[in-house]
Amino acid sequence: MLHYMMATLLVLGPGPSMEKTVEHELTQILETEEGDLRRVPQLTKGAMAVIDRVKLATSEEQAALSLANTKDKRLILAAAEARHLLAGNTTIDHLGSPTLACILYGSNPHAYRRIRTQGWVPADRAPGCAAEYESVKLSLAPAG
Repeated sequence: MLHYMMATLLVLGPGPSMEKTVEHELTQILETEEGDLRRVPQLTKGAMAVIDRVKLATSEEQAALSLANTKDKRLILAAAEARHLLAGNTTIDHLGSPTLACILYGSNPHAYRRIRTQGWVPADRAPGCAAEYESVKLSLAPAG
């Protein structure tokens, strides 16, 4: 999955065209769902936070951990929602699997309960997300 995400980033590039594509796709999705279009800028910012981290990461888990470590609640929730909205989108299909949402939720289940209640992480996976977060955090911790 990570190799596909990286290949997509190389083709589309991380610059303004990618951001415009994300913004356009989110606008279309929210229009179709009769969602609040005022949320598009924040959702775009969340999606781009994931995309930027994926560029620098060696795994999806590392990208999710990096985002979780920001402790920016609005950004984290926007990233999880954008990932959910764009999942399966053929234009932007590199925001990761539900692993991203699970690790974000697991980093602070109380603060990020909206990730679970909105279904952005599968219900059957949500109970194990805190353990998954801890496991990823330990496995990616610097040796020493």
